[in-house]
Amino acid sequence: ASETLQVPLRDGNKYNQGFLDVSDRIVAVLSGEPDPGPPVVEEEINIAGNFKSAEETQESNATLWVVVILVVATVVPMVTYFFYQGFS
Repeated sequence: ASETLQVPLRDGNKYNQGFLDVSDRIVAVLSGEPDPGPPVVEEEINIAGNFKSAEETQESNATLWVVVILVVATVVPMVTYFFYQGFS
C-alpha cells in the first residue's frame, strides 16, 4: 500500500487520488480478488541541465574573483588599522 500511495504524491501531491488507489487495492485484496499491484511509474528524464560544461567552467574567471576578494579582505583591515593607529 505504501508504494501505491507514493506514486500520486510524487506526481504532484495528489493525496485524494493516492488514498483512493490504496483503498481500491486493499478492497480488492480483502475481497479475494488478485492484487492489482502498484501503479506504473513513468520515469521522466530531464536531459537539459542548467549547469555549465567543463569547458565553460575553465573559461570563467571565478578564480580571479576569489583571489581579488581575498586580497581585498586582507588589505582593507590592515589599511584601516594603520589609518587609525599610524597617525596618532
